[in-house]
Amino acid sequence: MENMGVITKVEQPPEWVSNIVVIDNLNKLRICIDRRPLNEAIKIPHYPIPSADRLMTNLQGNIVFSLFDATNGFWQLALDEESSYLTTFSTPWGRYRFLVLPCGLNNSPEEFQKENEPNVIPYFDDICIGSKTMEIHCQTLRMERDFELIKKKLLEAPCLQIFDSNKSVILSVDASTYGLGAVLL
Repeated sequence: MENMGVITKVEQPPEWVSNIVVIDNLNKLRICIDRRPLNEAIKIPHYPIPSADRLMTNLQGNIVFSLFDATNGFWQLALDEESSYLTTFSTPWGRYRFLVLPCGLNNSPEEFQKENEPNVIPYFDDICIGSKTMEIHCQTLRMERDFELIKKKLLEAPCLQIFDSNKSVILSVDASTYGLGAVLL
């Protein structure tokens, strides 16, 4: 995570330090950060996350959809320095802080949700774009503003490489009576 620019080492004494905890989950150990004390102190912004039903209502009438899984989507939002120091956590190898919005904070879903454009429908770490026709959908995806938004969401950390049209790719597709899906590998 340090090499990806998600966290950085903390050399000075911070005001807030969270502990790490080990969780035994189905014969698999997980190391997590105990954010409970910090979450009690955080003011949650007044930005209600729309229900899945409300988001589906926004998509009514559309027949063509693109769904993007913004894996680690919260990591697309940089923290200011003061907030970054509040995310400091202690490990046996030293103290580290997040440079981007981490999972586990009470306000992370709201912050991610409100940072998305109005014509892009986010739901936690998924982003959906719907259109009434394939032609309109292609135009929407090609529009500069939307393209730049999608590019930003898909090319920032933790993406490892920018798409190179000169290299060979594998297109994996799936279809059913309900929809189409595709991914470049």
